[in-house]
Amino acid sequence: MILTGLHVKNWRGLDEACLEDLSPRLNLIAGPNESGKSRLFEAMRFALFESHKGSARHKKALQGWGQTGAPWVALGFAVGGDAYRIEKTFLKGASALLQGGGRTWRDQEAEDRLAELLGLDGPPGQRADPASLSFWPLLWLGQFAAGDPPSRDLNEPARSRIQDLLGAEIGEVAAGALGDRVLALARDGAGRYWTPTFRETGELREAVEAEARAREELEAARSKSRELRDVSAELATIEEELARMGERLAKAREELRHARQRAARAQEVRLLIERQQTDVQLAQTGKEDAERAAELRRERVASLAERRQDLARVEEQLRETTERLEARQAERREAEDRLSRARDAARAADDALARAHRRQERTAALQERETLRRGLDEAERVEAELRRLEGEARNIRVTQKRLTELRRVVREWTRAKARLEGAAARLRITARAEVAVDGEPLAPGRAKEWLCDALTSVQIGNVAEIEVLPGGEDLPALRDEVERLGAVQHKALEACGARSPEEAEEHWERLRDLKGRIARSRERVAELCPEGRAEREAALAAIEARLEVLGGDDPEAPPVDAARDEAARAAEAVDSAQAHRDGVAERLADLRSAWSGLDGRRRQLEEEASRLRELVDDMPPQEDLDRRVAEKAAAWQAALAGKSGLEQEYRKAGGDGAAGDLERAEAALRRVEHRESEYRDRRSRLVGTLQTLQGEAVHEQFLEAESRWDEAREHLERTRRWAEAYRCLLQTLERARAEVQERLTAPVADRVAPYLEKIFPGSRLKLSETLDLEGLHTGGLPEPFAALSGGAREQVNVIVRLGLAELFAGDDTLPVVLDDALANTDFARIRRMHSVLYEASRKLQLMVFTCHEEAFDGLGAERVYTLRGGRSAG
Repeated sequence: MILTGLHVKNWRGLDEACLEDLSPRLNLIAGPNESGKSRLFEAMRFALFESHKGSARHKKALQGWGQTGAPWVALGFAVGGDAYRIEKTFLKGASALLQGGGRTWRDQEAEDRLAELLGLDGPPGQRADPASLSFWPLLWLGQFAAGDPPSRDLNEPARSRIQDLLGAEIGEVAAGALGDRVLALARDGAGRYWTPTFRETGELREAVEAEARAREELEAARSKSRELRDVSAELATIEEELARMGERLAKAREELRHARQRAARAQEVRLLIERQQTDVQLAQTGKEDAERAAELRRERVASLAERRQDLARVEEQLRETTERLEARQAERREAEDRLSRARDAARAADDALARAHRRQERTAALQERETLRRGLDEAERVEAELRRLEGEARNIRVTQKRLTELRRVVREWTRAKARLEGAAARLRITARAEVAVDGEPLAPGRAKEWLCDALTSVQIGNVAEIEVLPGGEDLPALRDEVERLGAVQHKALEACGARSPEEAEEHWERLRDLKGRIARSRERVAELCPEGRAEREAALAAIEARLEVLGGDDPEAPPVDAARDEAARAAEAVDSAQAHRDGVAERLADLRSAWSGLDGRRRQLEEEASRLRELVDDMPPQEDLDRRVAEKAAAWQAALAGKSGLEQEYRKAGGDGAAGDLERAEAALRRVEHRESEYRDRRSRLVGTLQTLQGEAVHEQFLEAESRWDEAREHLERTRRWAEAYRCLLQTLERARAEVQERLTAPVADRVAPYLEKIFPGSRLKLSETLDLEGLHTGGLPEPFAALSGGAREQVNVIVRLGLAELFAGDDTLPVVLDDALANTDFARIRRMHSVLYEASRKLQLMVFTCHEEAFDGLGAERVYTLRGGRSAG
């Protein structure tokens, strides 16, 4: 099938548009936004897939504001070598007309026949159901869906048709209807035993649960039998343990008696150790006090020696600093004298520079005064000339308006006079003898000619009298018009102050020349006195006043540059002298600060040495302090020896563990006594339990439960064998189906591969088992479709749809319509898409709508349609 032409009217603001003689290969429809591309795309879709009947909202939207005609579309197409034309009118007067193959169908018959030609499941309804459109949605890609995966338009009928086509291509029964039926039977059988994820359910789950219940009953019976046996054995063990408990109790009581004796002795020795520890601490404190006193006296003697050495050193530094301070004071006085001389020289240089500036300013003022005077004189001369020119211009009465009126009147008078001369008679008389014509002599051979625009009588001497009666137009009216226009022309000349039109033109040219000279004179005045004559005179007066203030000339004033250089040198000398003076003052201040610090340090050291001498004198001699240290150390050693003997005796008595041994022995006795009580209680309970179990026939219950479990286990095994058989069958069929599906997707990927290589070199298309586009594989790495850029998604979308269209077309041709499907693709990638689209047009009919015609210059389209008109005002 191919599209051959499109004609629309009154379509959503588009008054009328045609696409005639469409190429069966590659068509480009270009135009700016709002030129009607998307509306033509929509009109083609409505012509093929929308019912003409109904007034749903999407159909009411076809009626543009201000359009009175009903929306109408006509689409030509060819199927199987026969040409067809479908016409549809929507809303008011809705109708459908299909013509082709020598027949005509109308309204619903036309819709039915159209659906049959398109291979649809049924005729379009009020709005086309996507599932009823088969593969056609894949071939029509709008600009707002270009970034969506093709699976959005891949409905179930289209998927089935693709599988049938590909199954036939690869020769697989498993991909067809028979394979579907076999797989469905296997799934039904497996469904009796398994969930879709192969979890147990149905008959298998019931058998498992029955076996579990029987096993639980068997385990309960076995537990009671085991309990009877265990109770008997445990009762015998308890009797044996009670027989041994008397010996264990006697041993525990003897251990408790020995533990109490050791704990009492250990407590007694511990009290003696604590008292001895007090004596040791007192002796240690006395020893440490004696040692601190002896060490303190030695430290104070050493500190006194250090203070005396520091005092001698500080006094020497103080003497040297005093000598340096006196030298710095002398240097400071010299620096002050140098700075004073530099400042005097700087003041003299500044005075000379001021005189130089005054002389320079006076010279500049004299020059400016001369310039102003010359400008004022020139301005006065130009203003006088300007007044003369303006007076001359005022005397000229001609104006543009008057001259234009005069020119018009002259043209009308000339045309009226020409008409009069054309209607009048022209009389010519040639004398053969000497005669008089109208009293004027006319010599032989001479001629006279004149215009007769009225009844004219000519007297030729006494020879003849001739009357001339001119004919033609209404001569009196023409003559009156010439006279009237002549009077108007005379008034116009008087208004212009001229005697003739030529003189009026000369006056106008003179006036234009005067206006130009006046404008130039005014510009010259403005140039000479831009701020005005009064301001220029005021400026001259200000300069005169300034000259009076500056006084007379000072010929002895130095040049400004020399005075400025001298002032700069003097300022530098002042800065240098001041910096030197400040540096000397800073160093002097540092020395004074250092001398003050040394003096304070000297006084501090004298006070510290005096205080230390007093402290040393107040303390006992060093020999007495050392002897006292030896005595205190001996007393401390004796106290330590006494404590050590007591600690040895405490360890022999058990030490800190004696109390713990006593607690352990007491706990052990209580535990043995408690254990004996537990054995007696347990024996009583076991005797009761044994009596109860002996009366319940436990062995018979166990045998019955074992028989029921054997039956349930055998049923479960039979059921599981059937379930495993069905699962194995279903898994085998599904693996085979998956292999077939993988082989089914390969032809689609192979068809797309040449196109994909042009745009994404080294990439391979990845399709799911259900033929959904998952993305690309590039260099072994997956690239999901959703992760691609907007432009890349558009390009892949178009390429996949082209491949599927070739599959659907087979040996025939199908139309693929792209409405700005590459809106997010850059121009470089669009140029590479040219090759893809051109190659696809060898097998398909392509219609490419775009608002960037220049981007598709290299497409090689056989038909190019340029849309110019925009949306109508309505």
